[in-house]
Formats: sequence, C-alpha cells, structure tokens
Amino acid sequence: MAALIRTDNLEGAARLGEDRCIGCGSCSWVCPSHIPLVQYFHYANGMLTQQEEERRRNERTKTLVEAHHLRLEKLAAAKRATQTARKPAAAKAPNDKASA
Repeated sequence: MAALIRTDNLEGAARLGEDRCIGCGSCSWVCPSHIPLVQYFHYANGMLTQQEEERRRNERTKTLVEAHHLRLEKLAAAKRATQTARKPAAAKAPNDKASA
C-alpha cells in the first residue's frame, strides 16, 4: 500500500484496504526498513477525503446549475406565453379605435 501511495495511486491503496488503518503505528514500529507507513496512510486518508469532498461539491454545483437553467427556461416560456397572448390583443386595439 505504501508503494501505491508513494506513486499517488490512492484509489489502488484504498482498494487494498488502506482506509481500515486505525493509525496505531504498529506497522511502522515493526517495519525493518523503517518506512513511515502511518504517515503514508494518514496522507492517503486525507487526500481521499479531500477528493471525495471535492466530488460532492462538484455534484452539488452541477445540481444547482441545472436547477438555475430550468428556472430560466420556465421564465422564458412564461414570457413568451404572455407575449403571444398580448399580440392578438394589440392587433385588435387599433381596429377598435378606428371603428369608434
């Protein structure tokens, strides 16, 4: 998992179970190569959390933009409907004045 995290393959490390690390430090304590495994796992957890928050924020923004576009379309349709309703009335008004 540390090798995957070192190469920024965080998804691969997560698939291997990196998220199950409780941060006790026993792996770093017994590592014969003195690799700071806990630090790698904390880094990966933080980056994965940050990526998930960014993904959620992007989804929320996308939802808000779609809702905004729907509101604009409804307003434009309502405006078109009122304009088409006014056109026949406006066409009748000059004829009514001329006959009076």
